[in-house]
Amino acid sequence: MQATFFVNSGRIGHPGSLSAAELESLARDGNEIGGHTINHPHLLAQDAEAQRLEICADRAALRALGFEVESFAYPFGEHDRALEALVEQCGYASGRGAGGLHMRGIFFPIAETIPPRDPYSTRTPGSLRREHRFEDIERWIVRVERGRGGWVQIVFHDLCDGCNEYSTPLATVERLLDWLDAERAAGRLEVRTVAEVIHGRAPRRETEERIRACRTNEPGEHENSTAVPWEEEKNGHAACETKGSSMPDSTCSTCICSRTSPG
Repeated sequence: MQATFFVNSGRIGHPGSLSAAELESLARDGNEIGGHTINHPHLLAQDAEAQRLEICADRAALRALGFEVESFAYPFGEHDRALEALVEQCGYASGRGAGGLHMRGIFFPIAETIPPRDPYSTRTPGSLRREHRFEDIERWIVRVERGRGGWVQIVFHDLCDGCNEYSTPLATVERLLDWLDAERAAGRLEVRTVAEVIHGRAPRRETEERIRACRTNEPGEHENSTAVPWEEEKNGHAACETKGSSMPDSTCSTCICSRTSPG
């Protein structure tokens, strides 16, 4: 199950942060490395020059480490139209905000559209808090599955037992991963990184399996699956949940997508 890790380049290797080697290992396993600024500032409180440095230089630093850096997450979810334009100018294909969705669909939509209404301001319900349980997330996912579909980015922060307001117990995340894996095995979910959702690409490992099956003329794992790359989907919706975890300087997002009937 792959994820998108949004990384502050200025904190790589610092205590409590992932090292460059750990990020390289994640990338080799099919995970996406995204940008999250150099030092995680409140961008709207900075002048234009400082904003450009935080966003563009962060992407350049990550690319210098050998990563394809296509997705961006705004620190604290804070942004405006000028920042959206700057994120695009710096070479990103998307920017993740905070807000605009509600887990129960109260006053706000329950899911982002695919493709998103604004790729440089993709909507989320905000970060999970310590009062959120596995059952809350499960119900949310099922609502999207049974509805019209869409893309939901579920943002986890500190993985710990009640250490702060935005904490989630590791046991909750592990239970969610197990449930999602079972859903995926049953053919109700697909897992994609943020860039795969934005560009309509099939997951890397799924694509590799298909290529191997074609080359060897042997049945592949997806031989009997109706899954097709999103650019070929015409008559159905793809309902996506994104779960993630983060340290103070990084965010991790995994796209779990389920196909639903038209309508």
